[in-house]
Amino acid sequence: MRQSASIIKQCVAWLRENPGPVMIEDHKISPPKRSDMKGDMESLIHHFKLFTEGFCPPEGEVYAAVEAPKGEFGCYIVLMGLTNLTVLKCAHLVSPIWQQ
Repeated sequence: MRQSASIIKQCVAWLRENPGPVMIEDHKISPPKRSDMKGDMESLIHHFKLFTEGFCPPEGEVYAAVEAPKGEFGCYIVLMGLTNLTVLKCAHLVSPIWQQ
């Protein structure tokens, strides 16, 4: 808990030193501001397409792991450049020493 609080304090300090927008301005990846959608047809279209079709991640493979109480929790994802996942495998990897 202390480490998490320390990380949050570091993030807040960094944001105070570097003011500015924290969201990307590409509305094909992140949703536009609601005030922009009300006045701009292009922003409304980007919002609609983003939430109905999703965004298209690049083609490739990725493995991400998080430390869990009983070992490592990992997810392996294979992407083919489409809006949906091709392969998604999540596993709770326990050390072989503990498996009996």
